[in-house]
Amino acid sequence: VGNVASHTVTGLTMGQVYYYRVQAQNSAGTSGNSETIATRTLAMPLLDNPPPTQINQTTATLGATVTSPGGAPLTARGTVWGLSPDPTGNVAAAVGTATGSFSHARTELPAGTLIHYRGYADNHLGRGYSEGGTFWTIPANPTAAPATAIASAGFTANWSASTGADSYLLDVSPSSSFSPCLPGYDNRVVGKVTSLALFGLTPGVTYHYRVRAQNGAGTSGNSAVIA
Repeated sequence: VGNVASHTVTGLTMGQVYYYRVQAQNSAGTSGNSETIATRTLAMPLLDNPPPTQINQTTATLGATVTSPGGAPLTARGTVWGLSPDPTGNVAAAVGTATGSFSHARTELPAGTLIHYRGYADNHLGRGYSEGGTFWTIPANPTAAPATAIASAGFTANWSASTGADSYLLDVSPSSSFSPCLPGYDNRVVGKVTSLALFGLTPGVTYHYRVRAQNGAGTSGNSAVIA
C-alpha cells in the first residue's frame, strides 16, 4: 500500500465484521504481523415489527424494533401504511432516534379496511423497513334506515352496509332504552345482510331497533335508533 499509515478499503459488505493486520517492509525484508483489528462495516437499519394493538375504527398503535448493524446512528424512525403490500406512504415519525422498540398511535386510518403496515428507520446510508404485516380496522357504524313491510305483527328492519363488515348485530325492543330487548333480539347476529324481517310482534306497539357492524377486528358502535 506504499509508505502510508492508512488505506481505504472498498467493495465490502454492509454490516459485516472484517479483520485486518499489517506488516512493514524495507529492502532488508518484511516484519512480522501487527496485532489484528476487528471492525464492522456500517449498515442500513434492520427492523422487526410486532402486531398492532389498540385497533379501532380509524386508529391503531403501530411500532417496530430497530437494530443498527455497525452502530450507525439513526436519524429517524417511524411507521408507514397503505392499502397494498410494502407501503412507503403515509409516513409518520416516532419520537426519538434510538435503537430498540418504539410505538405510536396512527389516527388517520380508514374504517373497515385491510391495512398494510411496516416500520422504518433511517441512518446516513438510507432507509430500512421491517417485513411488514396486515390488520383490519373495525367497520364504521352502520346507518339504520326506516322500517318497511310494516304489518300488524311485524316489519322489516333495514340498514346500510358498512365497508369491511363480516356480519351485523341487531337489537329490537319496545323501549327506546333497549331495556329489555325482545327475546332473541338482544345482540342478535344476523349475518352479512342489510335487512331482516321480524314476525310475531304485538299489534299496535312501537318497536325500536339499532344495528352494529363487526369483523375480525371488533364491533362498531350503534347506528341511530329507528322507531
